[in-house]
Parts: sequence; C-alpha cells; structure tokens
Amino acid sequence: RVYEALKPLGNDVITEILLYHVIPNAKVTGKQVLSGPFTQRVEMANKENLRITVLSRSARFPVIVLGDKDGRALNDLVVRPDVIQTPNTVVHSVSDVLLPDLDN
Repeated sequence: RVYEALKPLGNDVITEILLYHVIPNAKVTGKQVLSGPFTQRVEMANKENLRITVLSRSARFPVIVLGDKDGRALNDLVVRPDVIQTPNTVVHSVSDVLLPDLDN
C-alpha cells in the first residue's frame, strides 16, 4: 500500500527520500548521539547534510532534533532511539518523513 501511494512520485524521488534516511557506513546509537556534541552535521547516503541537535540529554526524556543543511529545524524528532539493532545497523524512530532538497 505504501509503495502504491508513493508510486506517482517516481522511483528516482522515492530513492532520494529513502537515502536521506541513511547514514552510510555508520552504526550510530542513541547513546552515542546523546554523549556527542550538541550539534553535528552528518552526510546522508544521498550526499546531503543533515543537522542533528541534542536539546536534552536526559536519560528519561532525550530530545534530538533533526534539521536541514542550512540549519533550519525540520520539526522532526528522534522519537525512539535504537528501535532495532543488528551487527551493522541501528534503526531509530523519527516523528516524520525526512524530505531532502528535491529541487536540485
């Protein structure tokens, strides 16, 4: 059902959106993000930068905000870090779909 809803966008756009959700060659846990710098930029698999800002390091209520390459907050939060962990992957739950710059 999801693919059918997205199908009108075309495979290139869908691929670009999905790659904007992946940090290549990295296994980053929520604990690592919370113990790192308050703001950091990472290059996503689509070659765009994503800004990660830690607003609260509280173990009980961490707040991690995601922003675009220009520093604008995307109003997307990491809702639940470390939902799935495998030997080479960590999956985090985010509040919304991250949308890359599709105009370039």
